[in-house]
Amino acid sequence: MKILWANEVQGIGGAYGYATHAAKMKEALIAAGVTLCFDEKDDFGLAVHIVLPNMFRPIRGKKNLLFTMNETVDLHPDYVIEKERLPDFFVVPCKFCRDVFAHYYSVPIEICPEGIDPVLFQFHQRKAPGPGEPFRFLWVGSAGPRKGHDIVSLAWTRWLRTGRMPRNIRSISRRQECTAQRCGIIGRR
Repeated sequence: MKILWANEVQGIGGAYGYATHAAKMKEALIAAGVTLCFDEKDDFGLAVHIVLPNMFRPIRGKKNLLFTMNETVDLHPDYVIEKERLPDFFVVPCKFCRDVFAHYYSVPIEICPEGIDPVLFQFHQRKAPGPGEPFRFLWVGSAGPRKGHDIVSLAWTRWLRTGRMPRNIRSISRRQECTAQRCGIIGRR
């Protein structure tokens, strides 16, 4: 079967994860001997889209697969796909995403778990920080509505306001706080 590789996403900003996923999926399909085409006018049996729901544009008259995801319990209004633009089926990385999309759509939804590159992401045994050691909070992802940064920011801010920070937490400086506020990492006081 020939597959149309329907989207070439730029790996910047909020689409970095999608672009990385698409590049790895494309490599895997080629390595498996699948024939890919890149022209909508070509003869193909399936169009594969790996994009945010609001970027999905079905190829009329063809089967369309949309591999997408959502990190919160509701779809942001911008990500709701109108009935006439729905894919023939969704592929999502987990049961959570399946359940979110199933609430909005009645088309088939399959789960294909994401993986990692074990060479790039090797396991290292870690331990919780001890007294006097820094606590590190890592935010991975963009500060878009589907990532839930507003919820994490609110929780973090409320926790800091309690004044009951563990001994291994170091407050950020006012300058760091202003930078974090400008980036949307924490809310304004």
